[in-house]
Amino acid sequence: MDFLNPDEIIKHLDLKPEMFAVDLGCGSGRFSVPLAEKVKEGMVWALDIQKEPLAFLKGRTIKEKIHNINIIRCDLEQLKGTKLNGSFFDFALAVDILFQVKDIDAIISEAARILKSKGSFFVSDRFPEGSVIIGMPPSKVIKAAKDSGLRIKQEVDLGDHRYGLIFEKN
Repeated sequence: MDFLNPDEIIKHLDLKPEMFAVDLGCGSGRFSVPLAEKVKEGMVWALDIQKEPLAFLKGRTIKEKIHNINIIRCDLEQLKGTKLNGSFFDFALAVDILFQVKDIDAIISEAARILKSKGSFFVSDRFPEGSVIIGMPPSKVIKAAKDSGLRIKQEVDLGDHRYGLIFEKN
């Protein structure tokens, strides 16, 4: 699987220094750290179900003296799995996680629940080409987002067999 350059993606997003953001399925913080740099006066919540990557991220935040990342272990597929306040966040992202989950509707509806009105949600994943590439088709993501009250704001060209979608909460 090819990986996106977080700095390249984040610099093209409409983020402001005072925003509150959530990295859903953050892993070891590949996007959380550059996101925290971009919203330096705000805060990033980094969420994942796996202990080891979160421990790595915690160590990195200590080593690099990053003070605006909140690390939370949770199951995103559970009802209100994030346990975060609703309609609170300006921005959420989910990069390369949807192909791993059983219930994308749960993830996307949770993102919609926690976003403020006019909040943005960036989703990127690979999509299948034949039977070789694991991924989540963008059509499924768009349908789940629409069902959750999100509208597509922008499509981002990320090259062959990868998509980037920016949704906005109504």
